[in-house]
Amino acid sequence: MYRTGDLGRRLPDGNLLFVGRVDHQVKVRGCRVELGEIESVLREHPAVRDCVVTAASADASGPDLTAYVVANGEARVEELRAHLRARLPEYTRPDAICLLDALPLNASGKVDRSALPKPSLPHAVAAEEADGTPVELGLRRIWKEVLRVPAIGLSDDFFDLGGNSLKVLKALAEINRTFQVELSATELFKARTIPAQAALIAGAERRQFAPIEPAPKRETYPASAAQKRLFFIQELDPGGTAYNIPFAFSIRGELDTDRLARAFDALLAKYEILRTDFHVVAHTVVQRIRDRLDFQLEVVEESQDGWGAEALVRRFVRPFALGQAPLIRARVVGTGPAAAVLLIDLHHILLDGTSAEVLWRDLADAYNGEPLGAAAFQYKDFSEWLGSPPVRAQLAQQEAYWLAQFAEAVPVLKLPLDFERPSLQSFAGAKHRFVIGEPTVARMRQVCERHGLSLNMLLLAAYSILLAKYGGQDDLVVGTPVYGRRHADMRDAVALFVNTLALRFRPRPDRTVADYLAEVRQVLLQGLEHQDYPFEELVGRLELPRDLSRNPLFDTMFVTQGFDLGSLSLRGLRVEPLETGWTPARFDLTWFATLEGDAIGVQVEYCTTLFAEPTVRAMSEHFTVLLDAVCGDPSRELRELSLVTERERRHLLTELNRSADFPELERTVIELFEAVVAERAEETALVFGSEAWSYARLDAAAERIGAQLRSQGCGPGAIVGVLAERSPEMIAGMLGVLKSGAAILPLNPAFPADYLERIVEDSGARVVLEHLPFTPRRRDSDASKARALPPNPTSSGGHAGWAGAEAPAREGQGASQRFLSLELAALIAAPPPATAASGNRAKPTDTLYVVYTSGTTGKPKGIAVDHRTLVNLIEHQRRFTSIDCSGVLQFAAPTFDVSFQEVFSCLLAGGGLLLVPEAERTDLPRLFARLEARQIRTVFLPPALLQPIFGEPEYAAAFPACVRHIVAAGEQLVVPERLRELIRQGRVALHNHYGPSETHVVTTHTLDRAALAVERPPIGRPIANRPVYVLDENGQL
Repeated sequence: MYRTGDLGRRLPDGNLLFVGRVDHQVKVRGCRVELGEIESVLREHPAVRDCVVTAASADASGPDLTAYVVANGEARVEELRAHLRARLPEYTRPDAICLLDALPLNASGKVDRSALPKPSLPHAVAAEEADGTPVELGLRRIWKEVLRVPAIGLSDDFFDLGGNSLKVLKALAEINRTFQVELSATELFKARTIPAQAALIAGAERRQFAPIEPAPKRETYPASAAQKRLFFIQELDPGGTAYNIPFAFSIRGELDTDRLARAFDALLAKYEILRTDFHVVAHTVVQRIRDRLDFQLEVVEESQDGWGAEALVRRFVRPFALGQAPLIRARVVGTGPAAAVLLIDLHHILLDGTSAEVLWRDLADAYNGEPLGAAAFQYKDFSEWLGSPPVRAQLAQQEAYWLAQFAEAVPVLKLPLDFERPSLQSFAGAKHRFVIGEPTVARMRQVCERHGLSLNMLLLAAYSILLAKYGGQDDLVVGTPVYGRRHADMRDAVALFVNTLALRFRPRPDRTVADYLAEVRQVLLQGLEHQDYPFEELVGRLELPRDLSRNPLFDTMFVTQGFDLGSLSLRGLRVEPLETGWTPARFDLTWFATLEGDAIGVQVEYCTTLFAEPTVRAMSEHFTVLLDAVCGDPSRELRELSLVTERERRHLLTELNRSADFPELERTVIELFEAVVAERAEETALVFGSEAWSYARLDAAAERIGAQLRSQGCGPGAIVGVLAERSPEMIAGMLGVLKSGAAILPLNPAFPADYLERIVEDSGARVVLEHLPFTPRRRDSDASKARALPPNPTSSGGHAGWAGAEAPAREGQGASQRFLSLELAALIAAPPPATAASGNRAKPTDTLYVVYTSGTTGKPKGIAVDHRTLVNLIEHQRRFTSIDCSGVLQFAAPTFDVSFQEVFSCLLAGGGLLLVPEAERTDLPRLFARLEARQIRTVFLPPALLQPIFGEPEYAAAFPACVRHIVAAGEQLVVPERLRELIRQGRVALHNHYGPSETHVVTTHTLDRAALAVERPPIGRPIANRPVYVLDENGQL
C-alpha cells in the first residue's frame, strides 16, 4: 500500500478529481517539486530573512513558480538567481522573484498564501529589465521566443533553460539579423548567458543585413539539393510512402468542415510551396508553382469499422505523384456525435518539422477567422538565392571543409543486425520508446556544465560510443539534422530548409571520456559552422559506390527534437494530437531525443527488415547504462566503459551458461572404452574395407601396443606420435598410446618430412608409432627430397628416427636429439613383453592428445587437450542431443581435432566406426555407396563439403537416406537450400558445433523441423560445464 499525499474527491459518476496536496509538493512541467526545498535553499542566502514559494494553478497564465522574499537589507534579484542556479536544477528554480517588506500572515500567525500578490510576469521581472542594457533587453526577447520561457535572468544559462543545437541556430539567426553582426554557433556555445552574448555583440564587426530578394516570376525554378534527393528516392519507388508525413488530430465539438476547407484554401493561397509540383527538365529537377489550386477536403461519414487513429492513417496514406500538386491531403472522419478525426498527409519534399509548427498556427488562425495575409518569403526565393554568387562562394568554402573530413575512406557502420540486409533498401519500420530518468539527466547537466557541452553534445557522444562498441570501430559517421534557417528571413517560412550534417567521430578505446567529449563538442561546432553546404552535394562530390541497400555516407541518425509537430488550436473545439503509428524507417536507426521536464524521452525508429524489437530494446538499455558511465569518472578510458546492465550481466554469466548440468565424469577416455569392451566384446567396433574388428580384437591390439610403450618408459606426461593413414592399425595405435597413459600426437603421412620432424621435435615426443609401408612424403611429390624411414627394425619392431645423422640442428637443439620409431603392425603381431611395466594410468586432467595448427609466427603451434574435455563433450552429446552414434563415419583427417570426436563418440557409445581409404573418402558416389551399405547414421562433415554435396542436384539426390545426422564444425556454417529442404522434411538433423582447438567443442546448435533451417544458423548454446563469454577487444562483456 502506498500513500500518495494527494488530495481528491470522488465525483458523482465515480471518477476521482485531484484537488491538491496534503503538503506543498507540486508538479512543474511533469517533474515533482518540493516547495519547501526551494525555500530552504533561499534561506541559506545571507540577504534572505524569510521567504515562501508558490506554484501557479494548472490554468494560470503566470509563472510556474514564484518566490516571495523578505530581505535583511538590500537584496538583488540577480544575486538570488545565481544562488539558486548553483544549488537547484533548472525546473525547480522560480520563474519570478518578488521582494516584499513582509509576508502576509493569517490569524494563526502562519503565512497566508492567498494574500500574496499575484505576480504578472512583467511585474515579476521588472527589476531585471530595468537594469538591462538595450542589447541585453533585445537578447532577452530573442531568448524568450526561442526557448519559450516566461522570464529570463541575466545569469541564466541558455542550455539550462532548454537550449540545444537547433535552438542555438534559431537564436543565432535572429541575433545576427537584429544586431547586424555575424556571430558563429561556436561563439554562442561559449557565451551561454545574456551578458556574455552582449559582450560578443559589442566586440563584433558590424555588417549590413542583406534580405533575400524575391525571385522573378518564371515557369519553373530550380529544386534544392534536398528536394532533388527526395524526388529521386520517390522515382525509384513510385508506390512508396516512406517520405509521407501524416498527422492525426482528435476533435471534440461541432467541427465546421466548410470553414476548415476554406482554411486549407487560405494556406495554399499563402504558401506557394503547397501549390508546387516537381518535374525533370533538361535532366534537372525543377519546381513548378501553380497559380491557384482548389483544395479538396475529404469528409467521411462515421466509420463503421472502428476509428482507431492508426487504422485510419493506414487507410488514408497513399503515394504522392510528385508531378501533380497539391502534395498535401486532408480528410475528416466522423467518429460519433460531435467527434471527428482530422487526418493530414504531406510529402516531405514540401516542408520540415519547423514548418509544420508554422502551418498548424496559420491553419488555426484561418479557421478562427483571422486573415493570414501574404507570406513575406517563398521557397522559390530561397532556391534562387542559393544560386547567387555570394552564396555559392560561401558554400565553396564550406565544401572544402567537408571534403577534408572525408578525405580518408568512408567507414561503413557495423551494426548487430538480426536479419540479412536486403539488396534493395527497405523502409519498413517500427519504433521503441524509453526515458532517461531525472537522476541521470541531473548528472548529465553537471557534466555539461563542467565540460562546456549541451545535452545534445553529450547524447551524441554516448550514442557514438555505443555504436563503436557494437561494431568494434573507432571511426564512424552519424547523421544529425540542422535547423537550416540561418538567415532570419527564413524564420517563419513553410518549406524544406532542414539540412543534414554527416559527423565523423573517432572514439578510440584509449581515449579518456573527457578528451572524447571535447572532440565531440569540436566536431559538432565545426559542423554547425559549415552547416549550409547541402548534404546531397557532399554525397555527389565524394563519388561513393552506389549501394541500393542502404543510405549513402551513414546508416543512423541522431535527432534532438526541438519543435512541436502536434499543436493545433481551433476555436470552440478541443483538439488533441493522436499517435499515427506511422514509422517508416528512412535509416537503419533514427534516435529522437526530446526534453520532457527534467527527463529525456527517446524514440528509436528502426528498420524491421534488419532488427527485431528485443535487439532495439536492448540497445536502449545499453545506451542508458553507457550514459551513466560517461557521466562518471572523466579520466576513464572509453575501453573501460561497459554497456551491460546488471540483469544482463547475471544472464550472461550464469543463466546462459550451464554451470553444472551434470557432475563431470572423473574417468578417462581409455577407462570408458574398456567399460564398453567389457559389455560388447564380440560386437563390431570398426570396419575398413572388407575387414571388421570386434571390440575384443581392437582392445587386445591396443593392449599389446600399450605394453610396448610402457616398456619404453611411456606414461602420463609423455607424448607419442601416431604416423598412419586411416586404418584399424591407426585406431589401435591411438588406443594403445592411451593405455600407456601417454598422450596422442597425430601425424599425417601426407605432410612433408621436414614439417613432421619439426612437430615431433617441438612436442618432445620420444616415440612415434608408424603403420608401414606409409612413409613421410612431400606434397610436391619430389621423390628426391623425400626422406624414407631407415629400415633398421629392432627386436620390438623399432628403429632410429627418420632422418638419422642428417637431421638438422634447430633452434639450439643438437642434431643428436632422436626419437624411436615403432611399427604398429609388428607391435600388434608381437607377443607382449614378458616383463611389461605396469605403469601409471592417466588421470582425467592429463593430456589426451596434442594437435598442431598453423601459428601466428609461422611456426606450427601445439595444442594440448585433456581427457576431461573430450569426455565432457561426449557425455553432453549423449544426454542433451539426438546424435545417433551407433554408426559413425570417420571422415576428418587424423590431425584435425574433430577426428577424436568422431572416433570416441562412436567407440564410447558401443557403435560401429566406418573407416574408408583416402581415395574413397574423396569420391562422393563411392563414399555414399559405402555409407548406405553400412547403414551409417551420423557423419561429421566440414561446412565447405556441404556446398558441393547439396549444391549439385545429382549429389544431393544420391545422399544416403540412412544418414540422419550431419555434424558440421571447423568454420562458419552456410546451409544449402536442398539441405534445408531435407531438414524441413524431417529426413535429417543438422548439428552446428563450434569451439577453438584449445577447448574442442564448446557450443552446439541443432537444426531440425522444430527450429526451421536458416541459411546461416547460430553456433548455439554452451555445452554442459563449459561456460562461454562474449567479450569485446577490451575484455568487456
